[in-house]
Amino acid sequence: MAKTKNDSHLAPQAEVVDPTYYRFPLPPSVAEAGAVQPVDITEHLTANAGKAVEYIARSSRIDGVLKPGRPGQDEATYEDIIADLTKARWYIDREIARVSNEEAQVGV
Repeated sequence: MAKTKNDSHLAPQAEVVDPTYYRFPLPPSVAEAGAVQPVDITEHLTANAGKAVEYIARSSRIDGVLKPGRPGQDEATYEDIIADLTKARWYIDREIARVSNEEAQVGV
């Protein structure tokens, strides 16, 4: 579907449901297994973005599986989860600063 000047703000339905910018090439072994490790995604990102994704992935699983806790704990506590999300935010802030710096240098 070709976009015209008047409908450039509208995305085709397929792009709304399964946008191409969320797709990453996966090794055949991963695609066949049906499981994705964060590294399968983060190796296609900048270092800061990759670390943020890793911290978010390990702290925010909806299946209830949490990372192992500190020594003496069976699983992570809410404080551990908040600490991971705080670390992710730190990497996101660094990435924003990096991109902003590049933009300033290019004069965009």
